[in-house]
Amino acid sequence: MARVFLSKTQRLCDRLRSWICGELKSKGIHQTEIAEHLGISQQAVSAKLIGKATITYEDFLKMVELLNPDEDDLLWLLGK
Repeated sequence: MARVFLSKTQRLCDRLRSWICGELKSKGIHQTEIAEHLGISQQAVSAKLIGKATITYEDFLKMVELLNPDEDDLLWLLGK
């Protein structure tokens, strides 16, 4: 079977998507709330969270603002 290697950027995006989905669930936040915060549709948020659309740096900053992670979460997200 062929091996597939992910770039650091791909791994970071996957880690970010995983963290966001977990935070949404644990905090009871719906995609519509993130959509309103980002100024995009719920469908666009869904596409970003399943990897069909790119999470931009601006999206990331706005999501962090909304989800308010602790320092340990931020370090984990950045792979430190």
